[in-house]
Amino acid sequence: MSKNRIPLQQAQTYAAEITAALAPFCERIETVGSVRRGRSDVGDIEILLIPRPGFDGHFQQLLLDGVFARNDANGLRLKRVFYAGVSLDLFICRPPAQYGWLQVLRTGSAEFSHWLVTQSRYGGARPSGYVCQNAGWYRDGRVIEMPDEEDVFALIFNCGVPDPAQRAGPLPGMFEIPISPDYEKPFGVEQQGFDLLMDGATL
Repeated sequence: MSKNRIPLQQAQTYAAEITAALAPFCERIETVGSVRRGRSDVGDIEILLIPRPGFDGHFQQLLLDGVFARNDANGLRLKRVFYAGVSLDLFICRPPAQYGWLQVLRTGSAEFSHWLVTQSRYGGARPSGYVCQNAGWYRDGRVIEMPDEEDVFALIFNCGVPDPAQRAGPLPGMFEIPISPDYEKPFGVEQQGFDLLMDGATL
C-alpha cells in the first residue's frame, strides 16, 4: 500500500470516521497535522488522543475486524496503520507528555515545530531557561502543566494562539498575537513563574 495523497474534504471525512471508531475509549481525541492546518491535499491522517482503559484492546480488535490495515508501528505512544488505503498515525498522550504541547507539535509542520524548540539566540522561538523533552516543557527541572495548546503559547511564548493554517513554517508574527483576556493558567503552574513570563522577564 502506497502513501496516497487525497483531497482535504475526503481526509476530513476519514478523520471523522476514525475519531468515531476510537472515541469510546478516549478521554480526548482530535485531528491534527495537515488536515487541521487545512492543506488542500494530504498524504496522511494524524490523530491525537488520550486513551481510556481498554483502548489498546479496542485498537487490536479494530485491526482484527479490518477497520485498520497493516500495523507498521504499535508502540505505547505511536500506532501507524492504514485506513481506507491512507496512512494513519495515532499519537497517544501518556504521562509525562503534555496534551497541549502535543496539540502544537503535531499540528504544525516539521519546520514550524523545529522553529518552536530552537533557542531564540539561534533564530528559533524558544526562550532561555526552558527545556523541551519527553513531549513536555520543563523549567528548573519541573514540568509545566499544559492541558491545552493555549497554555503552550501563553506560558512559553507569551502570545495568543495562531491559526493552525499559519503553522507551516517559522512565524515571527506569532509573538504579536495577544493572549486572550479570558485566559486562565492551568492549576499547578507556579504564580511567580507565570508572572515573570507574562512580564517578559525570561525572554
